[in-house]
Amino acid sequence: ALECAARAMGPLVGPRTSVLPLLNGADIAERIGPVIGAERVLGGVAQLSARVAEPGLIRQMGPLNKIIFGEFSGAITPRAQAIHDCLRHAGIEALLSTQIRSEIWKKYLFIAAAGGVCAVTGSLLGPVLADADTRALYVGCVEELAALARKQGVPLPATVVADTLR
Repeated sequence: ALECAARAMGPLVGPRTSVLPLLNGADIAERIGPVIGAERVLGGVAQLSARVAEPGLIRQMGPLNKIIFGEFSGAITPRAQAIHDCLRHAGIEALLSTQIRSEIWKKYLFIAAAGGVCAVTGSLLGPVLADADTRALYVGCVEELAALARKQGVPLPATVVADTLR
């Protein structure tokens, strides 16, 4: 329903509107850009640790609570700097990145591999990583996703698989 939601934003989008999607997925900007205008879309990821405490209640866990975002061109533009300043003023930890595609894919490696392997095994990530066989499956998924990103020209560090495991 992402494209439908982007179309519904139409009345909210003016000539100077910027959109910073913080959704999981490697192709969010490519999906909403054609609908609302690619020039309006920045790339972003939210890094946080949370769990479902009970139906309808999400609890944040741990110190990880940050937004990383930037222009897909890699430039630090006045609009990106203004958004960064606004987030910081609101007390939100924000990092303005010149490599936002890499940041998006680094998160995607973790989320997609963890979600897939945990769904297949019916287990949480801790037990998956503790078992040699399911850990190998997880590592293989991360490696395959990293290869896909690189094939698409996304510059990932050589240590991305080890970083993801950490």
